[in-house]
Amino acid sequence: MFQNKNQDPLELLADEALVRVFLETKDKKYFEAIYERYERKVYGRCMMILKDTEESQDVMQEVFVKIYFKLDTFRGDAKLGTWIHRIATNACLNWISKKSRTSEVVIDEEVEDLIMKHTDDPLKQLLASSKRDLIQQTLQHMDRRDTIIILMKYSDGLRMDEMAEVFDIGEGAMKVRLFRARKKFVEIFEALDEGRPVQNSKPKKEKKNSNKEKNIKEEVLSNETQMYLKPQYL
Repeated sequence: MFQNKNQDPLELLADEALVRVFLETKDKKYFEAIYERYERKVYGRCMMILKDTEESQDVMQEVFVKIYFKLDTFRGDAKLGTWIHRIATNACLNWISKKSRTSEVVIDEEVEDLIMKHTDDPLKQLLASSKRDLIQQTLQHMDRRDTIIILMKYSDGLRMDEMAEVFDIGEGAMKVRLFRARKKFVEIFEALDEGRPVQNSKPKKEKKNSNKEKNIKEEVLSNETQMYLKPQYL
């Protein structure tokens, strides 16, 4: 196979090689290559959660600052993309927490835990379906925190204790949040699938964007949804 003379040699390097060379040389061109490789994907993850263009751009910049200073902690246990998306998800969660401080509702964790144990997970069938457009629309209608929970569980594959640590709550409370997020997802998905109005969904109004910006946003969201909500990630 002949190499394209116009192709940037850095494009041929695997993620792990880029990380290794950057850490060894501290040459910023290698980090810029990582940035260019993951910029759209990180923006897509932020848009899926925050549902706001300006906020997503701000958080995306924060994410890459964190990646720059934390890259030496990347051990290769997971793929670089997975590691970066977890940083992005946590950054979105922190952003939301800063904007809205809410008190936790006291619940009967034992009762909710029993519900979780004896309730089938309906999302696996839905996410494995071919209705990718409906999956994307459903996530756009969901509350930001519920979106994060769904992505952590079904996209990033986090365990319950890992999710609880991110939210700084007990595993019982985390199970309750997951149960409610799953229930909400199914309700919205089925309503959209049947052409019914979505109840209790208040997607945040976004500022008017240019047609070009709108097209880019839709493309990024579509790619993000299809990449991270595939059956092999369940």
